[in-house]
Amino acid sequence: MVSILSDDPAAVVDDRVLTKTVQLEKKLLREILVDLVARGFLEVRVFWNCPKGYGIAKEASHVREFTDVIECSQCGEKHWLSEADLDARFIATDRLLSELHR
Repeated sequence: MVSILSDDPAAVVDDRVLTKTVQLEKKLLREILVDLVARGFLEVRVFWNCPKGYGIAKEASHVREFTDVIECSQCGEKHWLSEADLDARFIATDRLLSELHR
């Protein structure tokens, strides 16, 4: 994870990819990520994916920030909020990035 964030500070930390990469159990990895959020090193971001597969339509800190319907920035159509189109991921905070570049 450190090498990923050192190369690209805006990289999104995907727990599914990390589980395979570092070969940790999903539960343990999520506990570590939650701890890093609590310590201020990672921030949770929620991504609303275009249901037509065109990419991320909107991003927020919490799902409550989304309206029920959006005009998709990727395909131009209107989409209703659906749990199936949401992904929660982690991004590095400025605190973590400054620690990495010491």
